[in-house]
Amino acid sequence: MGFGGSSNWPLYIAQERGLFARSGLEVRISTARDSTTQLADLGEGRIDIAMTAFDNVVAWDERHDAANALVAFVGVNNGGRSSLIAAPRVTSAAQLRGARLGVDAVASGYALVLQELLHRAGVEPGAYVLMSVGGSRQRWDALRDGRVDATLLNAPYDAAAENAGFRKLASSSVLGAYQGSSGAAKRAWAEANAATIVAFIRAYVAAVDWLHEAANKEAAIAILVKHLPATRQDEAERSYRELVVEPGGFSPHAAFDLEGARTVLEIRRAYGGAAQASHDIAYFYDARYYARAMAEGRAGK
Repeated sequence: MGFGGSSNWPLYIAQERGLFARSGLEVRISTARDSTTQLADLGEGRIDIAMTAFDNVVAWDERHDAANALVAFVGVNNGGRSSLIAAPRVTSAAQLRGARLGVDAVASGYALVLQELLHRAGVEPGAYVLMSVGGSRQRWDALRDGRVDATLLNAPYDAAAENAGFRKLASSSVLGAYQGSSGAAKRAWAEANAATIVAFIRAYVAAVDWLHEAANKEAAIAILVKHLPATRQDEAERSYRELVVEPGGFSPHAAFDLEGARTVLEIRRAYGGAAQASHDIAYFYDARYYARAMAEGRAGK
């Protein structure tokens, strides 16, 4: 289960190009409305893998014992490339004092990134109201309908918002190394299904590598538009530029960024009141699956 938008691009490619099938997998992709529901589905076994913010994994593990812990096993993006988008009347982040800000979950994920961006603009927690409205598509709907004054949006919804006259005030790329989304599973399920996790990683990495090959640009954009038919051609091309060409998009070879993970824990300590964010990163990320997948070779190679 992933979120709607361009972040699922490698999953679409792995399906369309038969990379999952070549790895012996049948993968069904569902769309999360919000991370709370997504993680509940993962924790209760209704889904096996969640493509979710690494911070969500940390937040979950803070609240659950080892028997119900989650673990990340592959990287999706570095930096997140989320844009702080506001209503047309708002011309700077400093004007968001007293504003209603749309987030997925108020105490985890990119809500903490939003708080850090506002802190850098001199707007501190308590000066605004965080409202949980769901994933990027739902946040765009809430912004467009006037239910929130600003929110973080990822591709292609940030492009759609700017095309509609909404203002981009900041980007999460200013955080530098930041482990955004990751592939995650229940720790116990991953240990019992290691071969499946490894096969998934092999196919996913092959899809990311294919996406990063310049010769595949037009075919990749066609796949994205097929799966997100409301996306305009120019919005899809912007997604390609921001997520594939420029730094801060999809992680090369879907590698997990340890430095970026440390940034996640630092921000969580600042805004999440985390009790376990002081744990070593290995508590939340198990590198063995990725290492085994790379040793066995990528799907289609």
